[in-house]
Parts: sequence; C-alpha cells; structure tokens
Amino acid sequence: MIVEMIVGAVAIALLGKKKKRSRGVTCPDPGISQGSLAGLRFRQEMIGGAQAGQQVAIIGFFHARGVQATVKISFPSADRPARVLMPDSPMVNAKGGPLWFQGRAADQDQESLAYEMRAQASRAAAFVRAVRQCYPGVPVVVTGYSQGGMLTLAMGAMYPELANFLVPVSAWLPESMWPPFGFSAPIYGLHGASDETIPSDRSLTMYAAFEDTSPEVNYEFVAKQPGHGTKYLPWSNTIRYALDSVQGYS
Repeated sequence: MIVEMIVGAVAIALLGKKKKRSRGVTCPDPGISQGSLAGLRFRQEMIGGAQAGQQVAIIGFFHARGVQATVKISFPSADRPARVLMPDSPMVNAKGGPLWFQGRAADQDQESLAYEMRAQASRAAAFVRAVRQCYPGVPVVVTGYSQGGMLTLAMGAMYPELANFLVPVSAWLPESMWPPFGFSAPIYGLHGASDETIPSDRSLTMYAAFEDTSPEVNYEFVAKQPGHGTKYLPWSNTIRYALDSVQGYS
C-alpha cells in the first residue's frame, strides 16, 4: 500500500512537470526565462510588475540585424504589466548574431528582399500564432527595430488578424508587400528623421499611403534622433500607448 502511494505521488509530480499542450502546440512553462516555441528559441521577461502566472498582454519583440532584442535598452520605462517574448532567428550573420533576412533596405533588388521577408514573416507568424494558442484571449502587441520592425510590418500585411497592435521602429516595407486593403491592426510607427540606413523618406511615403487604406495609422519622425538608432525615439511611451489601447481586446 505504501509503495503504491509513493508510485502514485511520483506519477502526479511527473504529470505536473509536463508541458501544457494547446491544439497541437506544446506550450512552455509561463515562468521560464527562455524556451522554444514553433521552432524558434525565445527569451521571456515580465514587465510593469507582472507575474509569470498572470494573464497579461503579450509583446512579441523581434530583434534587429545581428543583435538580440533587449527590453532594457529598447523600452525600459514601459510600465504597463506585460509578458515580453523575444524570439531569435536561427539564421546568423558572420559574427554569429541572429538575423531574419540577408537583404537590406538599400538593396537595388527589392523583389528579392520582399521574397526573403515573406518567408521569414511566415516563420515569425507561426511563433505568434503559437503564443496565441498558449495564451488564448490575451491581446498581442508586435514590435521590432530595423529588421524586426520590417518583420512587424510584413506580418501585419500578410496576416491581418495576427496582432492587436503593431509598433514598427526604424522600419520600412517594400511597396510590393503593401496590403491593398490596408492593415486591420492599429499601427504606431517610429523613425529617426535623418535615418539613411532605412531611409526615412521612404517610410514617410509608406505611412502616408497606409493612412488612406487603414483604419488607424500613427507615426512619429524624430528629428533629434541621429541616424539609424533608437536613443531618442519614444519607444516606451508608444508601447505604453499600445498596451493601453489593446486592453479589452480578445
């Protein structure tokens, strides 16, 4: 009898350690700092006083070329409770840093760039869908800087119902990828006015076009931001605005 009780207790303990499954997706423990989902490794950080067990809004944060996403640097004062999930692309550059695609905004062959972006947007979207399955009913804000911002726009264009809010930072989308009927999710774009790496005049033209087709498009071009960076961009304020906006979404 005692042996049976011990075996039963061990079995219960082992079951408790099994990962949650949701519609074919093996969901990671909500308390982990890093894990894997939909084939992508990711890191997790809770912000705004949120606890791992809470059902709070989710931020899918997609990294720039060659560097991992970092909340502390990108939006350190976004003080609303949220779960930040930061996936890393398995592709790497010559220095071993992760990158989503080889092409650049300055490339002459924009169609090759768009082809690459569509493929990686599909992979990134699979990650966001898996997150939604693991946290049903929780609103999702998708954001990213540079390549991550371009990926944010690409996912919003290709998969209208994927996110509740899009925050692309220092980003642009090739015109062949612009959705003919606009974006379903609200957009708040940030860009340095003197950016030449991803030229700000291109993204200004892009956002102006999106205003004509999409229900809610906001964007800021910050003159004091030198070059292709984020130091003076109000990323924390914009994330805060996005999180406030999606409360009550399902």
